[in-house]
Amino acid sequence: MTETELYDRPLPANLDCERFVLGSILMNSECFDKVAAILDPADFLLEKHKRIFHRMTEIAHSGERIDRVTLANALMTSGQLESVDGFAYLISLDQDLPRIENIESYIRIVQDKSTKRRAIMAYQQAIDELMLDAEDAPELLEKSEHMISALRADRKDGGFKTPMQVINEAGGVDAFLSPRTLAGIPTPWHGLNLMLTGGGFSPGQLVVIGGRPGAGKTGISANIAVGCVQKWHRCAYVSLEMTSADMLRRMVCSRASVNLKKLSHLESNPMEREYIAEALDELAAPDHPGLLMWKNQTASVLALRAELRREAAKAPIAMVVVDYLQLMESISGKRDQNRNNEISDMSRGLKLLAMELKCVVIVLSQLSRDSEKQERRPKLSDLRDSGAIEADADIVLFPYTQPVEVMPDVQDYELIIAKQRNGPVGMVPLAFVRRFVRFEEK
Repeated sequence: MTETELYDRPLPANLDCERFVLGSILMNSECFDKVAAILDPADFLLEKHKRIFHRMTEIAHSGERIDRVTLANALMTSGQLESVDGFAYLISLDQDLPRIENIESYIRIVQDKSTKRRAIMAYQQAIDELMLDAEDAPELLEKSEHMISALRADRKDGGFKTPMQVINEAGGVDAFLSPRTLAGIPTPWHGLNLMLTGGGFSPGQLVVIGGRPGAGKTGISANIAVGCVQKWHRCAYVSLEMTSADMLRRMVCSRASVNLKKLSHLESNPMEREYIAEALDELAAPDHPGLLMWKNQTASVLALRAELRREAAKAPIAMVVVDYLQLMESISGKRDQNRNNEISDMSRGLKLLAMELKCVVIVLSQLSRDSEKQERRPKLSDLRDSGAIEADADIVLFPYTQPVEVMPDVQDYELIIAKQRNGPVGMVPLAFVRRFVRFEEK
């Protein structure tokens, strides 16, 4: 197919289905709610169909019954009756309409054609901007990903569902109630798993680990990531602060129980190097690509989503760790005068990412200086830059230890569960083994 032939082709549409949707509403005004739950005026290709459905929406909102008379009156009042080919066209809308009601199928077809048209327009806009050559390629690619992801977000799923519909979508009562459905991804700490609903982190959750610099956020998240991979789940670790090599060394030493400082100074002995080799085989074996690492100093939620979608197309991703939120870029790539708005957008974007990929997203977040100045345990209001972080999070964890002048090799910690949607809050005692960069159960 040549380029000319491609652009000469008509946009996807099914005009008969558009007409049948409108005709079904005129035959039975109770059909309108089913249609409005999924379609908007913009989903119709013909301009007159857009206008007709827009007026139907106004009539429904006014509480009147939708029929040919009320519709014709609304169109006449707005000066649009002639533009939709008059009263004769309204009469023709239900002509040839099958007597067997099939409104759901008509709606689905109209929505499908509309989504394809919007995708074509989004890609065409991307092509036009690439031809203008006014922006860098990475920025344009990221913008294109955003436009396509917006199409998914704009699609309506049909509104409310009955409990039985939810159960049927889960695969029946047995599947809905099965322990496998309820089970989450366990953490390395049994005490924490007992307190978490489902025995671990569940797909679709946004988990926030908050703390001041040096409070143990990265160590906690790295231990969780290693535990995830050990359970043969795929985990993507995104570091905006540390190189992938440095992060992997920390994970390997934690898993192998080898002193990180000795490894860094090339002082490890043959037995320790053997332990390291075994840990590397476990975390980096070719037949078990469970750990994905990405170092990107300018990552945005959109760029991250694009990379994760590509990886998820190869195999499901169970967990994503982002270290840390305040280093991420906004969607536009430019700093907003209101940093709270930027953080709110990024926090919400990460929650939507968790729901879209059906994975756990763990994001590290800085805390304000108040808790440090007041020498107290952190609380939810200490989350820095935006209250949206607390609102979007399903679980909020704070690693906390009493300030000490000399750092011991083994230090007592509290892992505070400050928030858990549908679950208890509380505290789990841990011990941080500094030489191994590992948190252990007490």
